[in-house]
Amino acid sequence: TGTSTKGSSGALVFRSGDATSGAGGSISMVIGAGDTGDGGRVVISGGGSANTGGSISIASGGGKTSGAFSIKTADSGSSGTSGALSFVTGSSSSGSSGSVVLRSGDATSGAGGSISIAVGNGNTGAGGRVVIQSGTSSDMTGGSILISSASGASSSGAFSLRTSDAGTNGVSGGLYLK
Repeated sequence: TGTSTKGSSGALVFRSGDATSGAGGSISMVIGAGDTGDGGRVVISGGGSANTGGSISIASGGGKTSGAFSIKTADSGSSGTSGALSFVTGSSSSGSSGSVVLRSGDATSGAGGSISIAVGNGNTGAGGRVVIQSGTSSDMTGGSILISSASGASSSGAFSLRTSDAGTNGVSGGLYLK
C-alpha cells in the first residue's frame, strides 16, 4: 500500500472466500527450493511505532474441534543438524522485558491439556540437556523458580524427581538438591 503523511496507511488483506457446502479455501506462502546457498526466508514483522509497536497474531480456526497449530523446523540432511527453534522476547532499556507464557486452555467437560518438554534421543555423545534458570539481578534478589502440583477436589497432584535407570555398564545419574 502507499505511504501516508497524515493518518494511517492502507491495510493489506489476504483472505479466501467463505464456503456454504464445503471447506474454505487455503492460503499458502511457499518459497521455491534452490540448489546453491541458503534457502529463501519468510519474514513476518509487526510495524514500528513511537508508541506501542504492532502486534502479530497467528491463530488456528475455531470449530467443533479447533484447528491444530504446529511450529517446527525441517529435518536435516544426511550430514547436518536440524534448525534451532527460539522463543525470545526483546530486551528493554527502561522497564521490564516481555514475558513468555506456555499454557494450555481450560476445559469444562474434560481434562486440561498437558504440557511436555522432552529432548529427542541421540546415538552419539551425551544426551541433550533441559535447563530451567531464573534471571539474575544486579541490585535486587534474583528470580525464583516455582514448580508445584495442582490441587483437586479430592487429592492434589503428585510431584516426582528422579533420574533414569542406568544402562548395563553404567550408573544412574545423581540427584542433587542444595
